[in-house]
Amino acid sequence: LVLPHDSSLLLLACLCLLWYNRAKKDKCKSKKSEVKPVYGLSDRLKPLSAAEEQVLLALWDYPAPATRRDISEKLTATGWAPATVLNFLYRLEEKGWVKGGKAGEPERPICPRVTRRAYCVAAMRQRMDTLFGG
Repeated sequence: LVLPHDSSLLLLACLCLLWYNRAKKDKCKSKKSEVKPVYGLSDRLKPLSAAEEQVLLALWDYPAPATRRDISEKLTATGWAPATVLNFLYRLEEKGWVKGGKAGEPERPICPRVTRRAYCVAAMRQRMDTLFGG
């Protein structure tokens, strides 16, 4: 496996993090019902599509508090239709990734329920498990 220099460092960091967390998990002697979800991600969260992930990334990039209108303006500048952005925000809310205003309140703040860091770590772990047979 030959990777560019930057990818090699990222892969090494991910492997170290994975090893550390598995070693830490083995030392934990709590009951299964007491174990919290990995990195704060709830099992109730439904998987994201690539487009939903882009909307969530735009929300994380926007200084808090962001409104539906703010996110719509940010993504329409990159070619998204305003109705599409709102549709994806509603989907994210239904899936449990964000909490926000009601349908008629475009100025009510939208808050992500998961931090960007927690999502990125969980996504990297999932990818590592896929690549290396978990």
